[in-house]
Amino acid sequence: MLGRILGINVNKAYKLAKSPGFPAKRIGKKKIIISKTGLMKWMESGQ
Repeated sequence: MLGRILGINVNKAYKLAKSPGFPAKRIGKKKIIISKTGLMKWMESGQ
């Protein structure tokens, strides 16, 4: 879903989710959670 929102492919979305400062949290080994508020703040900061 992140890929669709940002217009990027799945591999780039996973890479972005692992980058420092990105508002993502891993739950278990497979699930990554991204808060909407955190994503909006991250996008506004221009990182």
